[in-house]
Amino acid sequence: MVLCKLKVPLLLITVFTTVLLVILISSSNQAFSQSSEGVLSPPQPQLESVKILNFMPFQSVELKNDLVISGESSDTTAKDCSVYVLVNGVQPYQSAVASGTGGATDFSQWKFVLHEQYTHLNEGNNKITAKLVCKSAPTRWYSVVVSGVPRSNLSEASPIDTTQQSNVSEASPIDTTQQSNVSEASPIDTTQQSNVSEASPIDTTHQSKLLVTILPLKNPVARGDSQNATITVTNSDNRPIANAQIDGKLIYPGNNFEKEFKGSTDLDGKFVYSWTVGKKGDIGPLVMEVEASSQGYRPASTNISFELVKSGESSQTENPFQSLERP
Repeated sequence: MVLCKLKVPLLLITVFTTVLLVILISSSNQAFSQSSEGVLSPPQPQLESVKILNFMPFQSVELKNDLVISGESSDTTAKDCSVYVLVNGVQPYQSAVASGTGGATDFSQWKFVLHEQYTHLNEGNNKITAKLVCKSAPTRWYSVVVSGVPRSNLSEASPIDTTQQSNVSEASPIDTTQQSNVSEASPIDTTQQSNVSEASPIDTTHQSKLLVTILPLKNPVARGDSQNATITVTNSDNRPIANAQIDGKLIYPGNNFEKEFKGSTDLDGKFVYSWTVGKKGDIGPLVMEVEASSQGYRPASTNISFELVKSGESSQTENPFQSLERP
C-alpha cells in the first residue's frame, strides 16, 4: 500500500519534469532561430541611382556652345542629395541644377548647361559623367559617350551632291530640243559629273578619321587594387582598326606621378592595358590620356578620369551597358 502511494507522486514528478524540458528546449530553439535570422538578414543599405536621359551611347552631337545635358536620379525631397557633371575628365565636377517638382533641392530631375567657360565637346568621342552624392548613401556614377560632329559635316555634304544632280537634269532639255546641239551638251554633262566626283574627297576625309574610346574596368578603384582599361580604335564607319599604335599616359591625383605606356590594337581594334594602383598616394581623379595613330589616318586622342579611393574601400566594376554602353 505504501509502495503504491510512493509511485503516484513519482509518476507526477516525472511527467512534470518531461513537460518542463520540452518547453525549455522549444524556447531555446525559437530564440536561436530568431538570433540566426538576425545574423543572416542584416539591414541592407539603400542603393541610389543617377542616369543621363537625353543622350544615347554613340549619339552624334553637334559641336556647339550651351549644350544641355539632362537626367534623373533617385533623389527625393526627403533625401539630401546633389548631382554633379564631368565632361571629358575635366576637373572639377560641375554642379547640375535641380528641376524636380520638389524645388531647388529635388534632383529627381536635373539639368546641366555646358558652357565654354568650363569646357567643350571635341570632335570624335566625348565622355559625359553624372555623379550622385548623398549624405546617407554611397556615391553613384553614370557615364555615356557621344560622338561630337561639326555642323558642316551634318549639313553641307548633301546639298553639294543635290546641286550637281540638278545641274545634270537641266542639260536634258537642251539635248531634247536640238539634236544638233547634242555634241555641245555632252561637255556640260561631263563637267557636272566631274563636279560630283569632286565631292567624294569630302566624304573620304570624314571617313578617314580615327575614333578612340577608353572603358575602365572599375570606377571608382581603391588604391592597391588591380585596374585595366580597354582602348578601342575605329574609323568614322565604326570599323575596327587593327595594329593601331597606342601611346598612353596615366596622371595620378595632384599631378605627383605620371606613367607612360604603349601598345597596339588587335584584329578587333582593341588594346587592354592592365596595372596595379599603388597603395600609397593621393586620392581623387586619375586621368588617362591616349593617342592612337595608324597609316592612312590622322592621329586622334582622348582622355577619361576615374576616382581613386583609399586602400580597403570597395572598387566598383563599371557596367558597359549602363555607364559606357559603347564609349
